[in-house]
Amino acid sequence: MRTEIALWVAGALALATGCSRPGAGADTACETPTRIEAAHAGGWCGLPGELREFVIEHEQNLDFSGGEPSDAQAMEAMSQQAERLRRDERARWEALRAEYRSTPAVAAWMARYGRSQEWP
Repeated sequence: MRTEIALWVAGALALATGCSRPGAGADTACETPTRIEAAHAGGWCGLPGELREFVIEHEQNLDFSGGEPSDAQAMEAMSQQAERLRRDERARWEALRAEYRSTPAVAAWMARYGRSQEWP
């Protein structure tokens, strides 16, 4: 009996230690990107992959500049491209919110992140 308990405790400790290491557990490919603010890092690896991909793309799009426009026409084209990007992001965000509305942890994370981005 003592041996069984000792083996069970050793196994539980090994499992707990293994699962607490970065990269261990069910989602071994998950690391919180450096661009994700600390306020949003908690729970990152528990988010659905499509949501993580969206947020990574959004964070990269924040740097969108389109380059230096050579004239007013180029400036207008860049402005339209940026507006289209924002509109597409908002539509995708709304679809993700609707999809994960009934998953409390994901919905709560999305609410926090959305507020930080000034999204509804």
